[in-house]
Amino acid sequence: MMRGMLAARVKAVIDVTPHIDLRPDFRKCKANVLVLHGLKENIYSRPFHDVIEGLYKAHYHVVAFDFPNHGINVADEKKRGLVEGFWRWVDTTSVFAYWILISEKWGAKPTYVLGYSLGALDGVHLLQKKFLVRRGVAGLIQVAPPFSVDHNVSESARRWLPYLKPFRKVAKKVIPNYPVAPPRVITDDPLHDNGPVKFVTAAEVFDATNEAVAPGKIERLRDLAQTAIFHGQADTVAPIKDSFAAFRRIAGGDFDTYLKKRKRNGVKETHSPDGNRKFVQYDQVTHDIFEGSEGVIPDIIETLDEWVPRAKAEDVFVDDRLIPVEDILVFGWWLMSHALSTLWETKYHVRYWWRHVRRVFSREKK
Repeated sequence: MMRGMLAARVKAVIDVTPHIDLRPDFRKCKANVLVLHGLKENIYSRPFHDVIEGLYKAHYHVVAFDFPNHGINVADEKKRGLVEGFWRWVDTTSVFAYWILISEKWGAKPTYVLGYSLGALDGVHLLQKKFLVRRGVAGLIQVAPPFSVDHNVSESARRWLPYLKPFRKVAKKVIPNYPVAPPRVITDDPLHDNGPVKFVTAAEVFDATNEAVAPGKIERLRDLAQTAIFHGQADTVAPIKDSFAAFRRIAGGDFDTYLKKRKRNGVKETHSPDGNRKFVQYDQVTHDIFEGSEGVIPDIIETLDEWVPRAKAEDVFVDDRLIPVEDILVFGWWLMSHALSTLWETKYHVRYWWRHVRRVFSREKK
């Protein structure tokens, strides 16, 4: 029964979500790669087209899809580029991950998650929250992951935004389309949203970044056998210092044994002795890392080529009968944490307004 329910759920999501499924000759196929695009991007934009094409030509089975309100996965044009719920990103990604992992044919190959920018953050949340996916996935590659975003808001929004943080759940309903960050205009991509970042999106991303690096959360990625981060040194959207701090936390006490080398001019690499964990830095490269350095895609493919022979076959297969049980547990945990956070915020609001009322009455008495 569970197997049938899972198959129906996966099929329902796959059928309605625009996606790419490029399958090379199975005998030559090295591994599966689930590619996740960034905010306001889509799987048909040039950098991701180059990534997908490069992986496919290197004999990788590539799966990619458009997140809700992105690319051609848009029901309402007014909502293009919005992130109304980051959990929808993670949930959709988990379905595609399950789709690969429970496949009797392709599930026998190692599976990797490759995410850029907000897609990298989505990959982090996926592997933090979905234990069975974390057990089945061989490795994670993050490209320019954002672990802090406060500095990206505009000067006008920065003045009053701190006062709205305690009330952001209400504000997301009241002023969802208020612009808080400047637009990133791309003229040659008609599916790209060239408008400013809206409040609802900023609030969702803010919560997602804080949750990803919360104590004990980023350390869950130690369960993965292989992890890598590729980042531009001149990235002002997602500062490299935050991703390097996350990398150090993933490495834990073993970081002192890591080796440093200069791959070529302007490219530095910090890696574990066995090469299963690495941090690659590109000097003078901004957040548009694929366009800023032609060597990023070849470096990613080279990393995968190194990893695949070391991937353990027994870590690949996921028993699909356990997935509905995991979803129930994850939902229960989310419900409990959401209730606790709501209670805490209610307590905060009551104390805030009570202090305000007392202050007003004390002034009147004087």
